[in-house]
Amino acid sequence: MGRGRPRIYHTEEDKIMANRAKSKRSYDRHRLSTGTKKVARYRAETKGLLKNVSPTRGLSSLDLSTIPGWLSLVAKVLEDFAALTRGSIRCYIETIYHSYILSRRKEVLSDQILELTGLQNTILRCEEGLLQLAGYGDQYLAAENAGKDVRTAVTCLDDILCHALCGYTEVVEMYEADLLLFQAL
Repeated sequence: MGRGRPRIYHTEEDKIMANRAKSKRSYDRHRLSTGTKKVARYRAETKGLLKNVSPTRGLSSLDLSTIPGWLSLVAKVLEDFAALTRGSIRCYIETIYHSYILSRRKEVLSDQILELTGLQNTILRCEEGLLQLAGYGDQYLAAENAGKDVRTAVTCLDDILCHALCGYTEVVEMYEADLLLFQAL
């Protein structure tokens, strides 16, 4: 009589099958916790949009302990936003709307919202930093005004996404009736 616990798997095939079942249970359990940011980043990487892009690219030279450093970061965000929208928020959102209409995939909207939310969060961080250093003054108001366009774009895309969650026809009807937020820009 051998010592120790009894064998659970008598063959190598049983062991492999049990391991696969365990992996599948783990995948099913953690599948929903995979964040939308990871999914959006994966989609961008597979499409070749994010080739070796560092999240802090070009920001290492900024001194965020000074007011000019924060204002430089605000300018950088505005530059990125202008490059993304090509100068017209309405045309940018209209393009995203038509991409959604053609593909009927809500991810088209949510990916763009995630990208703009990153810019919006950076602007909020700048506002907080300027408020700490300079108080409520001209520099803070400049950062706040700079963020208005970014917030407007996020709000307009959120509006389209909310209607898309109700259904595809809801979005089309709202667009045809000129009731989507971006159509008032």
